[in-house]
Amino acid sequence: MEDIQRRLRTFILTGRGSQEELFEVIYRNFAGRVRLYIQLRLPGRPDRCDDLTQNVFYRVYTRLSQYNPFYSLSTWIFSIAHNTLVDHIRTESRTSARQMDEPALIDNAVSPYGDPPEQLIESEAAAIVSNFMKQLSEQDRQIAFLRFYEGIPIKRIGRIMDIPAGTVKYRIYSIRRRLKRRMEEEDE
Repeated sequence: MEDIQRRLRTFILTGRGSQEELFEVIYRNFAGRVRLYIQLRLPGRPDRCDDLTQNVFYRVYTRLSQYNPFYSLSTWIFSIAHNTLVDHIRTESRTSARQMDEPALIDNAVSPYGDPPEQLIESEAAAIVSNFMKQLSEQDRQIAFLRFYEGIPIKRIGRIMDIPAGTVKYRIYSIRRRLKRRMEEEDE
């Protein structure tokens, strides 16, 4: 990651290097993570997740020269992803207000073949966490993804989402507490 940051800094400050090659490295390192981030906000809509991921990276490519290399690349990319999602959700809510017939979301199919016992326990825990995540507000789901999956620090999450770090910290505490309660309920 530091190599990407260094190459990007060199490209922006000196103009040396190929923007296309640099973008390919950025895309390879971030595309899957950005798609997963979008998928958490738009569950059951893989086609839209792919389109939005493409939109995010189009914006990254076209704004690569505007990136400030003294700040975190991941924060910048996830800020673009966040803003792209917000734009999409606004547009979609206007459209869906006009169209009252929206098809129901279909959950991913579960394999009819059983898992080995240890994998079954893990898959049950994963299912509990997955269902818990689906029930969170969009903002809490986003915070949980950035913190627990991406490992992004609280202050950077606040900058990405444009909310105070104290709010992020409280939401993380609340999410952990509610998940712990849910896991304990499932054990009973």
